[in-house]
Amino acid sequence: VVMEAPAEGKPAWMAGVGELREDSMLSNGVDAPSEGGSCLDVSRSSDAESGVKGTTVLRQPSIRSLSSHSVLGERSLSQNLQLMRGVDGAEASGMTSWGLQLDAEMVALLEGLSRMAALGMSDILDRFWGKMQNTPFDASSLSSLFFSKRPLSASTRRIPTKIFLLTIGVWQLLGGLTSFSKKMQVLDGDIFGPYRHYRFTSLTTRSGRKGAAVATPGVQDFGVLNKQGMCPPEGSVGVGASPPALSNRTTAVAGNSFLVEYAEPVVMSGWYVTTADGEESLDDDPAYYEVWGTNGDYAVENGCAEGTEFHRGVEVEWCNVTWTKVGSPKWRYISSSFDFTLNNWIDFTYIRWPLPASRGVGAFLRMEPEAYIFCFLYTIPFWGFGLAMVGSAVMSIAPNKFYSWHGGYYPHIMLGISWGLAGSTSFVGGCFALAMGQEHLWWSACSRIPLFVILSYACLYQGPRLVYWGFLSAFVDIFLWWLLNWGFWGDPFARPGSTGLIVLMACALTAAFRFRDIRRSRALVKPDQMRYDALWKQLCEDEDGRMGIEHLEKVVRMIGLDDRNYCRQHNRAFRPFHSSVEHPYILPLLKELGLNTVPRRADPSSLVRSIDQLYAQAAVANMLLVKLLKCWAERTDGMFAVQQRQGGVEFAKWRDILSTKGGDSAVQWTAMKRHGRAFEKLLRVYGDEPSRLLDISRNAIIFDTMTDLTNCLGIIVTDENIRVERLKNRMSLIYDSNETGGYRDVCINLKMQTPVAIALGVELHICEVQLVLKDFADLRTSEGHRRYRQARNARGS
Repeated sequence: VVMEAPAEGKPAWMAGVGELREDSMLSNGVDAPSEGGSCLDVSRSSDAESGVKGTTVLRQPSIRSLSSHSVLGERSLSQNLQLMRGVDGAEASGMTSWGLQLDAEMVALLEGLSRMAALGMSDILDRFWGKMQNTPFDASSLSSLFFSKRPLSASTRRIPTKIFLLTIGVWQLLGGLTSFSKKMQVLDGDIFGPYRHYRFTSLTTRSGRKGAAVATPGVQDFGVLNKQGMCPPEGSVGVGASPPALSNRTTAVAGNSFLVEYAEPVVMSGWYVTTADGEESLDDDPAYYEVWGTNGDYAVENGCAEGTEFHRGVEVEWCNVTWTKVGSPKWRYISSSFDFTLNNWIDFTYIRWPLPASRGVGAFLRMEPEAYIFCFLYTIPFWGFGLAMVGSAVMSIAPNKFYSWHGGYYPHIMLGISWGLAGSTSFVGGCFALAMGQEHLWWSACSRIPLFVILSYACLYQGPRLVYWGFLSAFVDIFLWWLLNWGFWGDPFARPGSTGLIVLMACALTAAFRFRDIRRSRALVKPDQMRYDALWKQLCEDEDGRMGIEHLEKVVRMIGLDDRNYCRQHNRAFRPFHSSVEHPYILPLLKELGLNTVPRRADPSSLVRSIDQLYAQAAVANMLLVKLLKCWAERTDGMFAVQQRQGGVEFAKWRDILSTKGGDSAVQWTAMKRHGRAFEKLLRVYGDEPSRLLDISRNAIIFDTMTDLTNCLGIIVTDENIRVERLKNRMSLIYDSNETGGYRDVCINLKMQTPVAIALGVELHICEVQLVLKDFADLRTSEGHRRYRQARNARGS
């Protein structure tokens, strides 16, 4: 087919299209030009006829609409309404009380909607949606769930996530339990020992000398403390004149070490030192030192005690005897999930802490933590999110009826509160530690708080960015631990933070599986995409085909609608009712309430929130849309799918269908979107916003040539009975076919503005019409659609 250039560069139906763009664009769509003609012999009532001018527009009140669909299996809308109506067929059409002629099919539909409302089923889809908000994810890949609207609520129903939560939860509970057990052990006994020999070694002096440069221990006395000789109650660090020394001991000085030997092995919970006498000894005061214990017999000979160097381990050979580290100026506590003893409970830091400048006074250091500091830092956080993780995993196993009795299943709230509790208790414990002079515990607590706060926010406000929040919290935690390690031990990798690493690994695995699933989804549709792309390439290489594509692009540019235009389902605007303004479509109830809707005027602040309302509107709008489709197809040689007697489906022109007796009944009109798929899109893509569902009522017209397709687009745009809201030209040369698996069409979102649509309140409902080339429609198969669904589930879209 060779397309002739239209007069003056545009076809007859495009007359006035370029001019009307400037004065006909509305806030939420494009009005059809009055001179463009109409498929139906009706005219659009003006705003003046509707009583719009001079009135005040109010916000839409919260009024529940009629339901459109029951959830009785997967029956079609008309089948369910026939069931609710209780008849096998529609009665004869008639005239309504306000003078509008409705056909029998529309009367049957409205009667079915009324019966459902009378039976209390006007919100059945909304109630059903509230109970099964996680089930649409059942077919999705696990990785895609973490990029959905409710990643935690959905993913906790999967076995891998349950196992992960249970494992981490039990690990955290054991951590809190072992911490509590160790604290109870300390209440009944001491921490280290028993040892016969204790050694105090000065490694850094107040003046800055280190290691071998330190010649003396810098103290005149040293001894250990236990339950019988405990330091005063001022805190973990006290200063006094007479330390409570244990009896039966001998002391000695060897190099930079002060040695104490007891007659019998003794346990310890702390130690004391007494500063040297004389102002000249101030520079020799130890700023960093270590305390060691052993039961072995040693002999200080051959200079083994001279110039003792710093050692990072917890055990060291000194004078041919193995010594165990039991003290340093500052320390923190470790919660091991698999060790209920006091072994490796104390983690000694390398932080300097100079002794008091006063001469000849004692300094006391008690290693037993204060109960309230210990609980806030090492017990409550572990138990908090440990219980939340285990509870989330266990509750997800319970039947739906169990948690429906308790207001719903909300693992994200449980996890979010637990992370927030961990952050709060860490902050409170850090403040207590700071008040007690233990600044290092304050900094240790502060390094964990950002992780807890970020994860708490990410869980409470779960959404598609949960994994990104997880990455952020992990990187922040790891960075802060690096700084803490550098300050505590002089090595950023000395004590890697396990929580941040676990979160990072979980997020990395999720992202890796997500990448894999996306690649798999593309591979699933690759065979179909290759066929579509081959057809598109053939069309572009054909001279006439390319001319048609370029002409279509020109028409789309002239129409001037953005394919990403903001498009939502809105309610009508409300206005005060004035008795002087007569309108044939005023509902008695609204008249009694003194309110009235404004036809064709959307309230931008009132989005459609009810799924039942959308399906009720779509059911009515779909019947009206089919009539317009027939008219457009007749004027442009459009085709529809027709069921053949011998089985199978083929495409036939509407003109030929009309000429065949009973041909109209054989047409397979596109069914309304299934409830399950609508729920999937709401949760996977649309963020629980029903107003974003624009294709519940949808249909398609098939064409042999690009010329017919383009002509139909022009007729639709200039039809007085519709208003185009959005236009997606997937037949464009610049369109990325990867988004639709190679499939191409022209997708139109529109509203119907006929008197019947206005009278029935569906003139604001957005429908979808697809204009498709027959060659592309022929390539669509049930097997290809099955692969497309699998790919869609893999992507979680």
